[in-house]
Amino acid sequence: MRFQLLLLALSFQYTVGAEDDSTSEKDLISQYIHVPTSCDTENCVAGGCLFENCASLLSCKGGLCYFRKCKEAVCEGGACIFDNTAEASCPGGGCQFVNVPATLADGYCDGGGCTLDGGSHPSSLSGSLAE
Repeated sequence: MRFQLLLLALSFQYTVGAEDDSTSEKDLISQYIHVPTSCDTENCVAGGCLFENCASLLSCKGGLCYFRKCKEAVCEGGACIFDNTAEASCPGGGCQFVNVPATLADGYCDGGGCTLDGGSHPSSLSGSLAE
């Protein structure tokens, strides 16, 4: 339900005519108040969960989750934030990766449109060489 309201708000904002679509989306995501969620909750179906310091595999089907200092997380719903999360993937697309502690694996952003530390980054690394 919250995710549907978020989508409605995003579509209204784009219809009204925001000056820069990517900037307005980032502003909306940064203003969103994530719900602190126990690491025992393996899947955030409704979206918008905040997971911190979790060692087990986590999933976010609803999207718009925030993973901070977690070991392994998957964002199926898209638009998640991975902050200092080692093994992260975003099949839903549109995720933000910040303070990445390890090398991103190929296919880390199958949904496309992800950013790394605020800048655009290729969705797949299969066609590139490691430095």
